[in-house]
Amino acid sequence: MNPAAALETALQQASDTANAALEAAKAARIELEKFFGTEAGRKFPLNAQGEILRAAANTYNAARTAANEAQDALFVFKHPDAD
Repeated sequence: MNPAAALETALQQASDTANAALEAAKAARIELEKFFGTEAGRKFPLNAQGEILRAAANTYNAARTAANEAQDALFVFKHPDAD
């Protein structure tokens, strides 16, 4: 495989992985919210619930940023002259 094709493949894989992480983080946030609505979840102190949900939101935001950056890198590689 030539270097340009190898780089494009690597960038695509990074983008795919970042998008998968984004979907997993989104699903985790939804499941956490459901869990904290159950009897077992309500046993957690409110400050612990908030801390866990905040960490999940931060994970989601980081995954979203990574997905956007990976897609930007791939786009610029494929269209270096685009403004």
